[in-house]
Amino acid sequence: MALLKHQICAALLLMEFMLLAAAQSSCPVYAGVPGTPGHNGSPGRDGRDGFPGPKGEKGDPGVGAQGPPGKIGPAGPTGPAGAVGPKGQKGSPGPQVLIARPDLSQHCGNRNPACFHSEQQMALLKHQICAALLLMEFMLLAAAQSSCPVYAGVPGTPGHNGSPGRDGRDGFLGPKGEKGDPGVGAQGPPGKIGPPGPQGHKGNPGPPGTAVQSTLVTQLQSDVKYLTDRLTVVEKVLGFRMFRKVGKKYYVSDGLVGNFEKAQKICSDAGAEIVLPRSEDENKVLTSMQAALESTYVYVGATDRKKEGHFVDMSGQPLTFTNWKKKEPNDHNGVEDCTIIYNSGVWNDINCNSEWHVVCEL
Repeated sequence: MALLKHQICAALLLMEFMLLAAAQSSCPVYAGVPGTPGHNGSPGRDGRDGFPGPKGEKGDPGVGAQGPPGKIGPAGPTGPAGAVGPKGQKGSPGPQVLIARPDLSQHCGNRNPACFHSEQQMALLKHQICAALLLMEFMLLAAAQSSCPVYAGVPGTPGHNGSPGRDGRDGFLGPKGEKGDPGVGAQGPPGKIGPPGPQGHKGNPGPPGTAVQSTLVTQLQSDVKYLTDRLTVVEKVLGFRMFRKVGKKYYVSDGLVGNFEKAQKICSDAGAEIVLPRSEDENKVLTSMQAALESTYVYVGATDRKKEGHFVDMSGQPLTFTNWKKKEPNDHNGVEDCTIIYNSGVWNDINCNSEWHVVCEL
């Protein structure tokens, strides 16, 4: 019972303080722009009934309002006259209860054992408190909904951006669109040169063109033929076990040996000729290749078979470069019509039937 009294007192004090604050509140000079009224929310569910509280102590008898007079009932039978009793003493007046604003000290602070004598008076007090609570709640609601026509306030600082939302799900596949315009692609890099194809049939002569076009066609044909010939040479070179490049020529060898006639045939079958240095650089390259072959002598494509002492190449043309050993060629015993090169790089005439290493040039 004491706990209930304290709770009621605390509620009354809090509500009285809120009413006093609402009555004394004033509007600020610069109020913000009123916001858009929100929509009414859905009505809340009815709360559950609370558990019954402990029975309170018996309170002081309250002073209730006098009810209206009841109807006069039917007259009962006349009873016998009773004896006249002694006159009683005058009673003291009962305590007064202020309903509008109860005395907090009387209801809360004092623990008078003579208070609250009947449960009916306790229920009446509870109804009065509930009525006061409802009235105060209504007054607070009315004060909260009141507005003052004042100037708009200074806008507040914008809030921070929220975290990015999650990616949405992929949508359904849309209908197939119309065919677009053809795009313009960039030209790719030129491809590798392929192997030469078989020679085609000669075509019919085309219409006469300008001199510039004819020159360009001729130059293009010449370039294509040059590239084709070089590619053919490279393919042949890769067929030998050993090779050296010197200028635009290749010296190649499989380490075979034979006389001059056999050396000619070996090189001819490979689409080449017997090696013939035509400069000092080419002579040095041939010497380095000879060292790799571990050979003492290598045949050179120069002879004087047609005219003694007059050495020519395999096409019958005079030699443009020679590196004869001292006192050579001497045509020893009249049978030295072919040429070899020593591993030192000097030349000498020799018998054509001797067998030495064969080196070809492409």
